[in-house]
Amino acid sequence: MYDSVKEILPAYNLLYISAFLACVLLIISFDIKKVYYKKYDFLVGCFIIIGLTYLFGSRDFSVGTDTPRYLMAFQFIWRTDSFSEAIISPFVARDPYFNGISYLFSKVVDIRGYFYVLAFLLVAPLFCAAYRMTNVNRSLVLVAFMSLFCIPNFGVNIMRNGLSLSFAILAITYLKDNKLKIGIAIASISVAFHLSSIVIFFMYVLSSFIKNKWYVLPVFFGSIFLALLKKGLKDLPIIGGIVRNQERLMAYNQEGGGISSLPLSYLLMHLATVAFALYLSTVIKDKFYHKLTITYMLLSSFYFLTSTMAFSYRFGILAWVLTPIILIYPLMTYRIFKRFQFTKLLGVIFVLALFSLYILNI
Repeated sequence: MYDSVKEILPAYNLLYISAFLACVLLIISFDIKKVYYKKYDFLVGCFIIIGLTYLFGSRDFSVGTDTPRYLMAFQFIWRTDSFSEAIISPFVARDPYFNGISYLFSKVVDIRGYFYVLAFLLVAPLFCAAYRMTNVNRSLVLVAFMSLFCIPNFGVNIMRNGLSLSFAILAITYLKDNKLKIGIAIASISVAFHLSSIVIFFMYVLSSFIKNKWYVLPVFFGSIFLALLKKGLKDLPIIGGIVRNQERLMAYNQEGGGISSLPLSYLLMHLATVAFALYLSTVIKDKFYHKLTITYMLLSSFYFLTSTMAFSYRFGILAWVLTPIILIYPLMTYRIFKRFQFTKLLGVIFVLALFSLYILNI
């Protein structure tokens, strides 16, 4: 899963370290001097966006297992003048809306420009989400997302998933504030890029009907138990029959490759994140964080129940992209510690980065 991105990791890690150190200066000023340098924060955010866009967009076309497929898909779409023919491109046949968007891009940019556009669309929604989540130290949100081990993979391999999930994060920030029209519109863009993100929105809506987060724990631990027994959705009564009739879902089980069991490192990450969220949700009384915690637990359960499938990590990322928000939202929104709160928040981000390095085997 990660071997194909290791060519860009040295540059990615250099960019990450630079951004992290820039945030250290920002946090020292904020926690010690009680001064917020808004322009500096904005410049750090721009540095991250430009750096990631250039890194992902300028990569060699041989980097990443999925890159050749996107290359062939764009070339096929670029050669056709028919929109109806473009959306049924055989190279990305499962997401015709993505082909339609690619068709529009193909009329104004070449293949290199296309990769730059996709890279920018991957990171720009996170930048916008950071601005909606907090009024201060917004670049910390971007650094938190950069700490996530699957972000480099979004940039060079599973780009459609990454684009979809970036817009999903942005949509959730609007749904959080009850701006339903904008939220639903952005959610539609997310689903258009990749249908799998509909699971996130389904779980988020479902969380609105669950008043007690502790009721979800039996589902969470039960799904872990089944995963350890190498049982999944397709083995469950009633649900199993429905799943087996879903062609796209079962395709992940038949294509081979990838991860076909539940790695211990992933399990530990889910357990630690849920423990962190459950604890902080008792410290703060925040309706959004309550829903976010339940959503994460439900998505984690879904991942555990699909962990026997060959490409199960593509379901795991639905929960993983919420990890940075789970970890940083309470500390960015509420005064939990009397002193050095953002310094401690930076420590949490650093631990996430170390864990990501462990998963990436660096």
